[in-house]
Amino acid sequence: MALGWLYAEMVLLFVAPSLSVYFGVMPPWMIIPGLWVLTLYAYWILRRHQMPVFEPLRHYCRHLLGRTALLGVLGLAMLVFIGYSKLFVLVLERPLVWVAILALYPLLSALPQEILFRRFFFYRYSALMGSGALFWLSAALFALAHLPFGNEVALAGSFAGGILFAHSYRQSGTILSSWIEHSLYGIMIFTFGLGHYFYHGRIGA
Repeated sequence: MALGWLYAEMVLLFVAPSLSVYFGVMPPWMIIPGLWVLTLYAYWILRRHQMPVFEPLRHYCRHLLGRTALLGVLGLAMLVFIGYSKLFVLVLERPLVWVAILALYPLLSALPQEILFRRFFFYRYSALMGSGALFWLSAALFALAHLPFGNEVALAGSFAGGILFAHSYRQSGTILSSWIEHSLYGIMIFTFGLGHYFYHGRIGA
């Protein structure tokens, strides 16, 4: 495939959607359906090239869970230290919504993002640049995808998450690792009371 088309495809898949929502071309409710449309395209490309979407997760799991637990504890301690006023607000005020997030977030949000931003991205665009540049670009585009939320917490948090998830994927060779990590961090974000920074319902508020 021509390199020019790959660059154009990257812009269409990873730049245009977030900018379209941010500038009001597309409504915020299109974020999740749009994500799934793009993910289905990515899945079709992977299967067309006979690339498995998932690989077995082996020795990396213990390291992954240990790092996630450590960062989660540190993050919670920081929120307590600064006196964060919304700590555990979702758990305390809307427990049924919190339970629904526990069940649905890994499947409806984290999974398609990992297929698209990790498995597809690193396979599809490996011919365009070196692995180091691809690594940092994936984190930057993952942050850009959170631009419509319109706050620095979402941008900084998703950039850091993009680095962690890309590292997990590259170390383990499977998105099962980054999917688990992404799901756990997402659940912690909502549990700790930070979910309003990453929820499309706040766009334009």
